[in-house]
Amino acid sequence: MAVSVKVPRVKLIAALETRLATEKAKTDRFGRTADNDENAKALNAWGKAVAKLIVKDTVVRSAYAGSPFIQFDTTGLDLPAFPEIKPVEYQDAQVIRELDNTIKILGLSEEEFVNASTYRTVLQYI
Repeated sequence: MAVSVKVPRVKLIAALETRLATEKAKTDRFGRTADNDENAKALNAWGKAVAKLIVKDTVVRSAYAGSPFIQFDTTGLDLPAFPEIKPVEYQDAQVIRELDNTIKILGLSEEEFVNASTYRTVLQYI
């Protein structure tokens, strides 16, 4: 028994555009996810806290040829715990390119419907 399925091309393009927008929103221009920004903020906050503690006990002296010599002692300092770093996931730019190309190709078609085999091929992106 053969089943003939026709999927409206416009609906398929709309679904692909939604997925493309979702993929683009998850990444920055370098392909990094939002976890990278959270990691940077946590590391900056930790670095500032450590710097404030160290600055209190820092001694600056003039060394050979007038070069500054900075000395600090961390013994007895209660340093804050190093922040937990989340692994940064890089989105595959190829997926975004394939989605974009698929939308363009479907947009060039003048057919109102796509057949089941085309839909099955594009289904991996939806």
